[in-house]
Amino acid sequence: MKIALIIHRYPPFIGGAEVFAQEVAEYLTKRGWAVDIITLCPNKSLNKLEVINGVIVHRIVTGRIRYLSFIIAHFRLLLYTLKLDNVRNYDLIHVVGDGLLSVLAAIIRKLKKKPIIITIQGGSLGAGFKNGFLSKILKWLQRWSFKNTDLIHVISRKLRQQVKEIGAHNIIIIPNGVDTSIFKPINKIILRKKHGFSQDEKVIISIARLIPRKGIDYLIKATALVSEYMPDVRLIIIGDGVQRAELEKLIQQLKLDDKVQILGFIPHNKIPIYLNMADIFVIPSLYEPLGIVTIEAMACGVPVIGSSVDGILDVIEDGKNGILVPPGDIKQLSDAIIRLLREENLRNEFAQEGLKTVRQKFLWETVLMRIEELYRNCIIKKTE
Repeated sequence: MKIALIIHRYPPFIGGAEVFAQEVAEYLTKRGWAVDIITLCPNKSLNKLEVINGVIVHRIVTGRIRYLSFIIAHFRLLLYTLKLDNVRNYDLIHVVGDGLLSVLAAIIRKLKKKPIIITIQGGSLGAGFKNGFLSKILKWLQRWSFKNTDLIHVISRKLRQQVKEIGAHNIIIIPNGVDTSIFKPINKIILRKKHGFSQDEKVIISIARLIPRKGIDYLIKATALVSEYMPDVRLIIIGDGVQRAELEKLIQQLKLDDKVQILGFIPHNKIPIYLNMADIFVIPSLYEPLGIVTIEAMACGVPVIGSSVDGILDVIEDGKNGILVPPGDIKQLSDAIIRLLREENLRNEFAQEGLKTVRQKFLWETVLMRIEELYRNCIIKKTE
């Protein structure tokens, strides 16, 4: 079987969607499928064509994508895919992304009569243009694309509701998974000693792109309140983004330079080291389609606190495997942090329940088997 998997970005660019695409592509390749990744790439130093772990990666170099170039890049992606299909004759085309990518998928289905799956991982459905008129056109096109797609795959109940409102009809929920060979409990004492962390300090960790909807500013302000009661508290923030300078200024204003560190980008396979040095993990997002980092923290045996929004509700059960707080509520967030840092038995209880949650719902092996089954069913249905 031959598959084209189309996505805006692919590793070395890392995010939930990119990890999902890589996991699917490499799993299917090992299972004997032929998989082509077709992706846009702003980095001219990367190879336009290369094989990574058996997966053929086709990169369409774009440079910086803005406005008209945004449309042109997708047009080039469409033409490249159609041309490649003339040679490869794909059995199925899988698009990971919404907006113009989903429109591209529907056009290919119309032109090539191929079975099409669209995966929606999150973000703001229909985003891409600040101009209101262009945004309305894109949303209309997206509604059309959803109605002309064989299957819509989403990773949470919230996203199912959103795509249904836009016009999707054949929807299935399969969450992202976690690689438990990488994300697993490691001895905290040994790690802290190796990396220069005191055994006595209370370490909070958060991992996110530094953008407003991730709510990191609320976590920093909550940490300031926590430090009034727990002077030995330390917050480690992993991630980068447009809000970094603003957050660093906030840290200085609150005089938290010795308590809050923004480490920037850390390679994905190094993240478990930092998670396992932490006492708790916090995801303070104002919107989150699923929150794969929460699942990764649970897989490392780290107790979690999260905002009671969207996909986080599919992961954290309040009082059972973690604590949920209202988004943007600094006082309740600080209270939850203080409580969890003070109650070792509760941390241990949440850690064990988190590990159970991962085993029951979020193992990549289970997720990828279900994705492969979707592929087979779509291909069989199309040939009937």
